[in-house]
This record gives sequence, C-alpha cells and structure tokens, in this order.
Amino acid sequence: MLCVCVYVCALHTQGRTVSFKNVLIIVTSNIGSRTIASQGGNLTSGVFMGRGGSGISEADSVRHSRSRLRSLVLEEVKSHFKPELLNR
Repeated sequence: MLCVCVYVCALHTQGRTVSFKNVLIIVTSNIGSRTIASQGGNLTSGVFMGRGGSGISEADSVRHSRSRLRSLVLEEVKSHFKPELLNR
C-alpha cells in the first residue's frame, strides 16, 4: 500500500507495471470499533452533565465526549498503522 502511495504504481503478478495515477483508493477498517461500542452509543458516558449553574452545557459535554472518543480511536489507528502510511 505504501508503494502505491509513494510511486503511484505497482507491479502486477505477471511483472507488468500498473499505474494508480487516476485511482481513488478507499481503505476501511474496524479499528476502534470496540472503543466506540464500549461507549454504548451514549456519547456523554463518563462526562459530568452540568445542571443548574455548573457552567457546562449538554452540548459542551457531548462535544467533549466526541473529542475524547476521537482521540481514543486515533490512538488505536496510530498503534496499528505505520506513520509513513498515515501521513499520506
């Protein structure tokens, strides 16, 4: 995969060069799915929900939870893929 990102081509199994110049490659993965599932669909779990003058709105709490979840998933992605691939 890294070869395709760097050289925009790859060798076919029969030794022919295949160009990826006008190709869009979509890579999918289930990395981080356990972390997301552990939230149980509740984006506010583990975050204080402010009530009555605490200064923390529900929207701020949800934003914080999403940010925290995103950070956890990105940590998993970084532990699985090499930086050379992630920086492409």
